[in-house]
Amino acid sequence: MRRTQGKLFIYKITTSNRRLIKQVKRRKTGSYRFTDPLPCEIDNHADTTCFGKNFRVISFTSEVCSVSPFLSEYDSVTDIPISTAATAVDLDSGETIILEFGQGLWFGDRLNHSLINPNQCRAYGIPVCDDPTNPNRDIEMELSNTYFLPFDMRGTACCFDSRSPDVEELESCQRFQVSNEYHWNPTDDIFISTTERGHKPVCVCVCVPEVCSPYHDFDRLQGSPMQIIAQIRTSERHHGVDASLLSLKWGIGLEKAKNTIKNTTQYNVRSALLPLTRRYRTDLLSQRLRRLNTRFHTDTMFAKVGTSLRGNTCAQIFTDGNGAVFAYPMGSKSKVGNQLMNLIQQVGIPNELHRDGAPEMGGNSKFNRICREYKIRSTFTQPYSPWQNRRENMIGDLSRKVKARRARKRIPKCVWDFHIVWEAQIYSRTVHKGHCTPLEALTDDTVDISEYTECEVYDLIVY
Repeated sequence: MRRTQGKLFIYKITTSNRRLIKQVKRRKTGSYRFTDPLPCEIDNHADTTCFGKNFRVISFTSEVCSVSPFLSEYDSVTDIPISTAATAVDLDSGETIILEFGQGLWFGDRLNHSLINPNQCRAYGIPVCDDPTNPNRDIEMELSNTYFLPFDMRGTACCFDSRSPDVEELESCQRFQVSNEYHWNPTDDIFISTTERGHKPVCVCVCVPEVCSPYHDFDRLQGSPMQIIAQIRTSERHHGVDASLLSLKWGIGLEKAKNTIKNTTQYNVRSALLPLTRRYRTDLLSQRLRRLNTRFHTDTMFAKVGTSLRGNTCAQIFTDGNGAVFAYPMGSKSKVGNQLMNLIQQVGIPNELHRDGAPEMGGNSKFNRICREYKIRSTFTQPYSPWQNRRENMIGDLSRKVKARRARKRIPKCVWDFHIVWEAQIYSRTVHKGHCTPLEALTDDTVDISEYTECEVYDLIVY
């Protein structure tokens, strides 16, 4: 690494152990976006991908590290943030594609070219060939069965040109995730040598986050009955529970993640709440169910993205106003009585239920009959006074979380009902204030979050 006329040039780097910082501060990524194409060099000497001017940051993690050059005479660069970033590539066909790299080092304007660690892509299952002497393969990156990114040799360097994408390109262009955004440790022994595998192809079927991508190419996986995903091995059956990883998966701050882990268990204990793990008798009386000493608020949330794959058009939202929220998708608002029964059986019987004056909840409706049967006091808001129902703020919070995660992970709109249920479950199991989760405050049971730390919503599970 050397400096020339104030510019930073990196030829070979070694990174230190990642370390967490207490909070992620707002970072400046440059005064302007550099739009001219710049080279991305395939560099085996860089143990982590380095993002330069031709990348645009998607998100920062809560980790930083120090970068050391190949000569000890040069000083190390400290506190380099680890981020997820994207770059735009203009193909010869005229199409623009977006490559998204995770767990890279953000240098921004200080680096006039970017360094791509091919092993970081290979560990994620992306085939990369940078050997110009191989007669059987072209030097390229295989993004899918139909998309190949060609490289060209510039002296002894294998490169391709890319540029920083704009917002419209990030939202509309074909997008490929080419390295893991959750985990990368260059010191891990993740590749199996040729001698160790006996010169035979290795097909590894895994269900770990190291190969789960937020953006999935299902056509590529379905193209053949057996896919060689990557030559990876692991002895861990479940994820470790890490605050930074949990904050990424759940979309919460690092402090909230730490408080959630501190005030919940991770013993892989199945919960009798959402979903039920045993059957209840159909003739249970109200005295046999959990009685909740609280007031619930409820309203119907209509989907703005259309009908789901399961035929649902709306969801009934129940909340205690203190962070515990439960979402029940349904085909029409007339099914609201069934969703109240689901709440009673899966969570408990609220002492009071505050609602609006919808006809599906009034008169001799099923909703009202259930309230009378289980001794639930039913109250309603005054006409044209939605602020009297706390569920309005909760619906707004859920909608924003659903919209943000759907954009980040490119979740199809037709699975919105699965998504909103997951967001409600995560929200109820996150410590927002105090020292316990809203679900624990509601039920007095310590919450176990093991099943929610394994995968994020709409993750690809390969088995």
